[in-house]
Amino acid sequence: MAQSVPINIDNLARLARERNDDPSWRSLWNAVIRLPAWYGVTTLERPDAPALLLAGEPPKPRLFAFTDERRAWRFVNQAPRPVRAPDGSRVASVIRMPLPQAIRYAAALGQRGVEHVVFNAGHGGAQGFGFPVAALAQLAAALGRPASPAPSPTPEQPPAAAGEA
Repeated sequence: MAQSVPINIDNLARLARERNDDPSWRSLWNAVIRLPAWYGVTTLERPDAPALLLAGEPPKPRLFAFTDERRAWRFVNQAPRPVRAPDGSRVASVIRMPLPQAIRYAAALGQRGVEHVVFNAGHGGAQGFGFPVAALAQLAAALGRPASPAPSPTPEQPPAAAGEA
């Protein structure tokens, strides 16, 4: 029986950027959409309703998301200055957002003005990759993983707290 090889999102992203062709980008997004969860960086100001970290100034903020928990914590810990959420509070936690519900959550943020989700962004020029939040559900459906039919959580109440597995 053949063992499955873990998907390396970094390699898929590098290949997609280098080749910049449909099959490479499709492979990357197929892997990202099929992850069990995405991770977000949140604040501690309201543990009952953490605010996800957004980048950029209104009217076009971007959602930062990460493909694994370790990468999200590295983003927080390697910040050149304390990472702050839009409300000014210090970022202090990482939450797990199970898929496919996370797709609906991103869409809900899109209705509040967030235009893109940027995955695996880093400090010091580290390259991430992104997609318009308004098109995430369509992308997931095209790749065979439609968004959950369950109601999406509101942006003030992410679907899971850090440490839940």
